[in-house]
Amino acid sequence: MKTKLHTLAFRNLMASITLFMTISIIDSPYAATIYVNRISGDDASGNGTSGAPYKSFHKGYSMALSGDILDLVGTFTWTDIDETGDAATSGYTISKNITIQGRGIDETIIQAHSSTYSADRRVFTLGAFAINFKNLTIRHGYLPAASYNAGGAGIYMNNGNSNAVNFEKCRIEKNITTTSATGSQWLGGGAILVYNTSATGGSMNFEQCIINDNQCTNEQGAAIWAYRGTTGTFKMRFSNSTINGNLSPSNKVCIMAYYIDITFVNTTLTANQGSFIIGSMYKGNLNLTNSTIAYNLVGATGSAVHCGYNFDGPITFYIKNTLIAANKVLASNTTDIYLSSPTIYDNGNNLIETQSASYFTNNVNGNKIGVQASLNLSSTLALNNTNNKIPTLELTSGSPAIDAGSTGSNGAETVLTTDARIATRTGLPDIGSFEFDGVPMPVTLVYFTGNCDGSVATLKWQTASEKNSDRFVVEASIDGTTWLAIDQVKAAGFSTELINYEYTIHEGNHERMAYYRLNQIDFDGKNEIFGPVYINCEDKIKEMYIFPNPVKEQLTLKFNSESQEDGLLEIIDSFGSIVYTQTIITELGNNAIFIEQLDLMPGIYQLRLNENSSKFVVL
Repeated sequence: MKTKLHTLAFRNLMASITLFMTISIIDSPYAATIYVNRISGDDASGNGTSGAPYKSFHKGYSMALSGDILDLVGTFTWTDIDETGDAATSGYTISKNITIQGRGIDETIIQAHSSTYSADRRVFTLGAFAINFKNLTIRHGYLPAASYNAGGAGIYMNNGNSNAVNFEKCRIEKNITTTSATGSQWLGGGAILVYNTSATGGSMNFEQCIINDNQCTNEQGAAIWAYRGTTGTFKMRFSNSTINGNLSPSNKVCIMAYYIDITFVNTTLTANQGSFIIGSMYKGNLNLTNSTIAYNLVGATGSAVHCGYNFDGPITFYIKNTLIAANKVLASNTTDIYLSSPTIYDNGNNLIETQSASYFTNNVNGNKIGVQASLNLSSTLALNNTNNKIPTLELTSGSPAIDAGSTGSNGAETVLTTDARIATRTGLPDIGSFEFDGVPMPVTLVYFTGNCDGSVATLKWQTASEKNSDRFVVEASIDGTTWLAIDQVKAAGFSTELINYEYTIHEGNHERMAYYRLNQIDFDGKNEIFGPVYINCEDKIKEMYIFPNPVKEQLTLKFNSESQEDGLLEIIDSFGSIVYTQTIITELGNNAIFIEQLDLMPGIYQLRLNENSSKFVVL
């Protein structure tokens, strides 16, 4: 790994614009970033900044408010002595709107135990909140002999969540459930269980993710089991992702979706085992766009793709530019695709080797139907010059899938101009998730962050690969709309290893509050924008103390201020709700504020004054 440091300055960015004090609002674009580093952090002396991070996930999560970002570095294991927030079966419960981000799937790992088959809990239970996971690995959840309603060894989404839960550049691996109770055929899920019957909507989205080597030893859904119920809608979408090595019994489904709208775009499914690899049933939509489903082990009388049984409403099947082939069989009468009375929207240009009935006709609508003499599709996953660490099955010269796709739409989806590796598709798109002559993107960005530490604003970013990259132009904006180029950082040009960049701006050479972004420019003049990030150095409140703590009916807040100005004092409960507000005027120097008759329920609260906060307990 390489690190490039840059200490650069610019002069009075938009100095003529008058700046006003920012008032903190929950879930605002000014959400705080709480830093946690398992190696260098300290829960006792840290304050959650990049320079003094916390050590444990639990400490960082406890200090985050609704809408904040939890930035993690290292491996976090629920059996560690300072990880005290998790519980048997449920693991760690997320009960606020939050973004949990790491520095890459190999750099940030969250696990129930250090090894497989050893935990007694899943990794995460998700409450009814908007939750984002980015750039990390979730693994080693284990639910031995799990009871009814206790599947989902990696992730369990609880009832009533009508929000979006998003996974970006994540890996969910080696999670195992052995559900065995009566009725548990409805509640499996090795990696993920969604059991969301009481919500009015909601979604779970996967972008550039890997779901691999998970198991459900007795029931449905080695990779995913999702159940919505007969009313409402719930959507799952996989884009530029790979699902591989997940093992269900030969008479159970690997990915089971009941009453769910489930979509696969530029996604590879391979080396999985189950009676069906994808099962979409009872009600909802199944959409396959430019996906590859190959070399899976399919059970007796099963199929790689199964869609139908519209018992409780319409079920529709959309397919375009998708390759379903070379799926191995455990018994005779096994096919690549089995459709049981869905409404079929054949949008063309598919390659399907075997089918249980004549749903598709060879050479009609651009389809290639029947066993291919030379499929020329690798049976082994590889990185294949990937831009995003997503492994794919490579097409080789002579494959009938090359240049055999078409552009256009497939239901609600549009054929993307890039493949699963984020390589640009050229000419007519190939069938499947891999583009034979795809052109890699010039730069793969792992993360881009900004932070203010005292008088110094710092931008940090990391690239996983670079091709033809000349420079990064650092741009700044007061309002996030009008941008000014302030300096540039030389790029690596060509690289296949991780490179860290750091750009430092000293006080007097930057606005106290500003947006920043990167304009990456190639040698040939092409460019790509990364960001923006928001940095707030408007921190004039120092040394803030609350006493007594714990609190009964009244408290005193003491702090030191560097200026006289208006301020907003807020008290926020553990659910992120603001339960008390007061407008104050801070004086230069020492200040004391007395609050009585709080009338708060017992619990943990956050007191926030402008951009500063401190926790207290009410007895």
